[in-house]
Amino acid sequence: MFQLFLTPASISYLTQFILSLAITLFLINRLRSRRTRSLFLLTAFFVPMTALTGLMVLDAALLPFPRVLPAYAENTVLALALVAIIWFAYQFPERYPQRKWEMRILLTLSMIFLLWEAVFMVYRYVSLFRDGNVFNRFPLDAYSLPVVVLFVPVAFLRQALAADPRPVAWWRKLWQPEGKGARG
Repeated sequence: MFQLFLTPASISYLTQFILSLAITLFLINRLRSRRTRSLFLLTAFFVPMTALTGLMVLDAALLPFPRVLPAYAENTVLALALVAIIWFAYQFPERYPQRKWEMRILLTLSMIFLLWEAVFMVYRYVSLFRDGNVFNRFPLDAYSLPVVVLFVPVAFLRQALAADPRPVAWWRKLWQPEGKGARG
């Protein structure tokens, strides 16, 4: 059994985990009574985010060797959450046909990233348990994560612009959105 050390970082992550767990349980309860696509996708985002914050609690509270176990899974769980939030972004407040190919491209790229992270996570675990080797991330991996994370605000921004049909400049649509869809 591993010992947990309550450091300021681990307590902070524990607080985030409890909040995320409460939101996730609320969304799951809500999903049981009202099945909508947007609610399902939002719940699909919060489930891996709750798992991610739980992994971060363990990452901050464990000693260096056991810390590797949750740390290896963090990026894969984050990649899964990114797929869900990008998919949610393109479904909320509704699907816009003019964004269909953009949505498919960004979802495909984020799923490729998820697949890469999952394969690399398995490789790292196999290498750790079989050979005792600990691998850091490759430099290219370190740069690919921020690119995929940037897909999220781009998706929400593009959806907000599509939800406002007025023929005005894009910055005016963001500054003073018109309509229920644009206001979210």
